[in-house]
Amino acid sequence: MCPRGKARGISKLKFAFGGVHVSTNVPHITDVITAMKLGEELGFDIAFLSDRTRDTYVNCAAGAMITRKIQIGPGVTNPYTRHPAVTARAIATLDELSGGRAVLGFGAGNMVEMTRDLGYETKKGYGRVREALMIIKRLLKGETVDFEGEFFKVKGLKMGMSPHPNIPFYISAQGPKIMEVAGELADVVMIPYTHPEILKMVMEKIKKGAEKAGRNFSDVKLQSWLPVYMTEQRSDIYETLRAYAALMVLLSPVDWLSPIGITPEKYDAIKKGYQKGAHVDAKLEAEYAKMAKEYINDTIVDTFVMAGKAQELVNRVEDLRKIGFSELGFWVPTPIAAEKRRVMQDFAEKIIPRFK
Repeated sequence: MCPRGKARGISKLKFAFGGVHVSTNVPHITDVITAMKLGEELGFDIAFLSDRTRDTYVNCAAGAMITRKIQIGPGVTNPYTRHPAVTARAIATLDELSGGRAVLGFGAGNMVEMTRDLGYETKKGYGRVREALMIIKRLLKGETVDFEGEFFKVKGLKMGMSPHPNIPFYISAQGPKIMEVAGELADVVMIPYTHPEILKMVMEKIKKGAEKAGRNFSDVKLQSWLPVYMTEQRSDIYETLRAYAALMVLLSPVDWLSPIGITPEKYDAIKKGYQKGAHVDAKLEAEYAKMAKEYINDTIVDTFVMAGKAQELVNRVEDLRKIGFSELGFWVPTPIAAEKRRVMQDFAEKIIPRFK
């Protein structure tokens, strides 16, 4: 694998936090705002707010009003629930409100448990992402856009406000086609894998997309986006994460998962056994964990999760840094306010200083 980190001289890392337990699985929007304020105080660089349940741009705007330094953005929004022009205007407005701190997290959406439920045809999600971002980029530059694609058609479209061309584009990517789109259009690619052999395939696709667009592969930054658990009992944590790992398997290309023992037959068994919503519903998650251990083993969980003692986490972050990752996205693992504060503080005190 190309040792990008060494070649580019990466030393300091940026740290983001987010996930459904920051902005979705909480009792009230005040919990969202409190978490964002805490994240800034603890030294996180970016807050990503999920685009499910509560409106992500309302959440982002509320957070921007009570913070001063931290970057803020949807993590992630999609090309289905909002037209590209609406997304461009929303993110530009957030950028104005925050004093230039907006970032746009974008992806194909939660196919299993959101987008399909809304009645959308989810095939070629990578194509929708590509077309939407092409339009958004041009609008943010202040251009008048004529565009005719497979999914979007616009003529004489203007954003109607001042340009905001420097908003960073983060693309959440899990399969080969959207990895190529990320290589073409993203400033940063959000990647959910940790296994070296899978990451090798990931980087090949990002490089392919970058080369198609005439970009240098080294200009595309990599962010590892993972649930992170600091724990003395990794095995206990893994018992609660089998549903999350199952969902991530279902969202991944089968042929990329052979290094962790996923065959087409095992994939079909996981798909048949997965309980919708189990990765975010504690009761369903506990029920699923009991039945899933035979085909969601610890190696599979470990591919999509970072868990262990503080030094073990430091070592794993360092491994990713050496490969070429310049950012780590910390997927907050609990909706319980006191526990959320504790795990964010532990991470900020024991992990972040090692890489700043």
